[in-house]
Amino acid sequence: MTAEKARAEDHKAREIELHKHVASGYRLRYGTPFSRIFQQFWNDELLCLLPPSIEGPALDNGCGTGILLPDLMKRCAAVHAVDLSPDMLAQACERAPGADLREGDLEQLPFPDGFFRTVICRGSLHHVPSREKAFAEAFRVLAPGGVLVLTEPSDDFLPVRWARAALYSISSKFDEHDRAFRAREVTSLFVQSGFE
Repeated sequence: MTAEKARAEDHKAREIELHKHVASGYRLRYGTPFSRIFQQFWNDELLCLLPPSIEGPALDNGCGTGILLPDLMKRCAAVHAVDLSPDMLAQACERAPGADLREGDLEQLPFPDGFFRTVICRGSLHHVPSREKAFAEAFRVLAPGGVLVLTEPSDDFLPVRWARAALYSISSKFDEHDRAFRAREVTSLFVQSGFE
């Protein structure tokens, strides 16, 4: 095993362990009135980029606790979801019993080439060891003419970048290797992966 592959596997193992401990906190965090309003706003902002009726199948790529799934299922009959954490998927199962939920790696998605018309990443890609592999996999599973919609933390504003770095280094709720994105990096990843 190469050193790079060992580091990636270690990162994934840490993410699974981290989310084992924070999964129950997500239930509490997402249950407050403010959080429910904020999460609904976030879902609406993502889904407004797509037609009212989404041509299926669609993938919630890195679904976490499945906070997007009920809204996605209202717009698309064939919804699939994947996440690395079995503890997060357990909550997603409760939220979206009709979705096809799979434990899986965003760098090696368990779907054939060109399977999806829509892939949505709702704050999941900053958790992966290789952003290049995750973008390439999203592109691989999209059919020609398919659409990728994503939202990620931004590091374009210097004070936010410093605050996030400090928070990630001292909090047990984040992996210190997770990094937010900068706009130029996202643009480069889109082009490198083949997106238009």
